[in-house]
Amino acid sequence: MLALFIFFRLLLVCVFVIAGLAKLGDRARTREDFEALGLPSRIGLILSFCLPFAELGVGALLLIESLANFGTVCALVLLTIFTGVIGVNLWRGRRPNLCVLRFTHARPNWPSHVGPQHLFDGSVRSVIARATSCQHFNSDITRNCTH
Repeated sequence: MLALFIFFRLLLVCVFVIAGLAKLGDRARTREDFEALGLPSRIGLILSFCLPFAELGVGALLLIESLANFGTVCALVLLTIFTGVIGVNLWRGRRPNLCVLRFTHARPNWPSHVGPQHLFDGSVRSVIARATSCQHFNSDITRNCTH
C-alpha cells in the first residue's frame, strides 16, 4: 500500500512540474489561455507569472517527505480550482483552445479544446491528491480520512 501512495505522489510531482515548466516556457500564450478561460487580462497576467512557480513549488513539496502532506493539500487545492474553471467553462458552453493542454498531453488524439475529458482528468487527479493526503500514517489525518 505504501508503494501505491509513493507512486501517486510521484505522479503528482510529474503533473505539477510538467505543468509549471509548460507555463514558464511560454508565458504570453499562458496569459492568453487564462483570458480564453474567461479571466480578465490583468488576472491572466498575474497568474501567468505566479501559477508556474506555485506548480513547481507543489512539485517540490511533494518530494520532501516532511512536507509531502502539505504538498498534497496544495495540489488538491490547485486541482480543484482547475477542475472548477473547466466545469464553469463547459457549463457556459465555452470550449477554448488551450496551448498548455496540447503541451501537457502526449497523446496525439487528445484534444486541446476544453472538454468533458479535461473535467474527468482534473477530477481523477484530485482524487489521487486526496488519497495521497491520507497516506501520512502517524497523524490525525489518517484517522480522519478513514472515518
